[in-house]
Amino acid sequence: MKSYKRFLLGVIILMLTANVSLFANFQLVRDGDEIEIVPIETSPEQTPRGPVYNPFFGSHFGNYVYLGSLDNIGTVTVELYSTAGDWMIVPFDTSTGSIILPISGLSGSYSLIITTSAGVTFEGQFVI
Repeated sequence: MKSYKRFLLGVIILMLTANVSLFANFQLVRDGDEIEIVPIETSPEQTPRGPVYNPFFGSHFGNYVYLGSLDNIGTVTVELYSTAGDWMIVPFDTSTGSIILPISGLSGSYSLIITTSAGVTFEGQFVI
């Protein structure tokens, strides 16, 4: 019986820890400065015939950029660069829901470009 109680206590602690972690991610989005992410047209041939669904949202806080996706649309390519010297290209598996990217946090203009496997491109810009 004691091992069952210990097991149950361990499960409860694990569940509470997981909930705190999820809450922390939502807190980061709420506390950071929002980044408006919008679809961009790359060429007339790739112009969609209807509105483009945008599953992405983001914010920046301190030395980090938080990027989230409302849907699992596969792996996308995320490019981040700034006039402060930041530059990176990383894959983002949208099935995980979010990714946190480190930035220098130095003053400057920052651009975030997201490209899906279908070639649809989204962009967000912010200034620190």
